Amino acid sequence: YAGLTGEMALIFRWIAFVLFLPLIFYSAVPFYKKAWVSLLLRRVNVDLMIVIALWAGFLFSTYSLVLGSDDLYFDSTASFIFLILLTRFWIKRHQNQLMQKNIFADLFMNEVYEEFKQTSEILDIKKSYWPFNKISLGQVLKIKQNQLIPCDATLKSQACDIDLSFLTGEAYPVKKHQADLILAGSRLLSSDAVIECIREPLKSQLAQALGKIDQDRHSKNSFQTLTDLTAHRLTLVVFTVAGLFFVLTYQHLGFEAFKRCLALITIACPCAVAFGTPLAHNIGLRKAIQKGFFIKSEVVFEKLTQISKIIF
Repeated sequence: YAGLTGEMALIFRWIAFVLFLPLIFYSAVPFYKKAWVSLLLRRVNVDLMIVIALWAGFLFSTYSLVLGSDDLYFDSTASFIFLILLTRFWIKRHQNQLMQKNIFADLFMNEVYEEFKQTSEILDIKKSYWPFNKISLGQVLKIKQNQLIPCDATLKSQACDIDLSFLTGEAYPVKKHQADLILAGSRLLSSDAVIECIREPLKSQLAQALGKIDQDRHSKNSFQTLTDLTAHRLTLVVFTVAGLFFVLTYQHLGFEAFKRCLALITIACPCAVAFGTPLAHNIGLRKAIQKGFFIKSEVVFEKLTQISKIIF
């Protein structure tokens, strides 16, 4: 790029080749794995296109390097892979922000709980205040009206009314009596009540349920989304067009036909579909969480479009 010619330029071309080797044999391994899985499932996905473009560019550039030609694409191919990996890293980081511990923490982030220490047979006037993540087994807490209960607990007061809509969807108040079990995530509707923690917040049934949501979100789903189908069909179209172009123009253009096919496969790679859709799903999940909806998987968004009747 600086105008090097002759022997010095050749040295830098070989340096580019050496620097490219870790990329194709290490950094690109995730693409190989996903492409192989897609082949086993008899599907064509974006990763397969990336792998073909990557290896075609590498082999063609290496061939040109050996022959002393200037047709080298190590730098542009490396930039292409770098941008894709960077985008996937950013999306993965965005997905990880939706993990169970963060969801659970968001629920109780602004809550502070009052503790009563019991002496003799009455509750002491001395009070101390704790955030949800500092509550321990056996602590006695005073829950205020409209406050979320942070842990699985037993009721120490005579009776209270709680709202279980966050856990069950049922908004009608439920009456609880002394020694009854109250689950984390319940909301106290009546006046102040006293509870005793029998299961710490991060070990509560609510925390486990949110953890299950996170596991399901990261697990493979047999449902083929519209995104998968679109990427599959678009990839087939691109391969078909590239193949036809090569067959019809090779006799006239020679090796230039291969270079143009490679450019077509690289440029037409449906990365916008592959990256944009997961990002939109993740933002949708976060928006839903902010409004109190915990969705098991982003697949739900596309399954909803198939619903014709809703029964309450």
